[in-house]
Amino acid sequence: MRYDYLDVPHREGYFELDGYDLYFREFGEGETTMLVLHGGPGSTSSHLTPLGRHGDDDLRVFLYDQLGSGHSDGPSAGDFDRYTVEHFREEVEAVRADIGIDSLIVYGSSWGGMLAQEYALAYPDRVDGLILQCTLHDTTEAIEAMRAARAEVLSDDELERVLELEAEQAYDDEAYQDLTEKVYDERLLRVDKPIWWEKAETNMDAYGIMWGSSEFTLADHARLKDWSTKDRLGDIDCPTLVIVGEYDEIGPAISRDIAERIPAAEFVLLEGASHAAFLDTPDAHYEAVEAFLERFR
Repeated sequence: MRYDYLDVPHREGYFELDGYDLYFREFGEGETTMLVLHGGPGSTSSHLTPLGRHGDDDLRVFLYDQLGSGHSDGPSAGDFDRYTVEHFREEVEAVRADIGIDSLIVYGSSWGGMLAQEYALAYPDRVDGLILQCTLHDTTEAIEAMRAARAEVLSDDELERVLELEAEQAYDDEAYQDLTEKVYDERLLRVDKPIWWEKAETNMDAYGIMWGSSEFTLADHARLKDWSTKDRLGDIDCPTLVIVGEYDEIGPAISRDIAERIPAAEFVLLEGASHAAFLDTPDAHYEAVEAFLERFR
């Protein structure tokens, strides 16, 4: 595992928003800014630490933990009203204002890519460029694609057992956990997990409320159920890079469709990579992102 980003000048601190603080790390010292949005919902920015490698004298990269995630503040116990797409979108805008810049480049991975789409649509004048890594534009289509990807990895007997356990809502069952991990090893992260990946914990309150109890089950109560930007993507007019791994659990077809719907988008497929393409094929991912960022430096 390479740790080039540790050679980049960096610091950490907190964005002070209305009533709560968000933890961030800043890499590089340039005037141009890229804001990185992590996945989940409820994951942490530590998964995307290698993005700090892009920071330099011309570009600074901010990674931050969203409300309720990582080292950031969370809502009061039992207060889940802010776990919504609208809140997290407005949180991005509040972060931009706290940084003190008029516009920026937004990089979003997975759920972060969904959030990046929402932000670009709501605040087009604030987004100079958009990078969407292994994300989706319609939760109904995505869950079908993810379940199909799971079926490609598991044997018929294994899949039957998983479906039985899901019907029982036995998501904590050891067999369910083991078989899900088998899918993750092929479609989420194909290389050995770095220590900071192993230690990062997902806030299951945020995840469960917005998605469900499992990666492969979109709950009926989920706040992301029926979420879609498909019919709005044509309104995004900034330069956009859509990047996806060959073995992404959501699938290259969805990313390709996103790119085809955004007028100024380019599409990059990373061979051999899965959902965490920035770790599976770090150099290919870095080069694709660097080539895109060059126009802003």
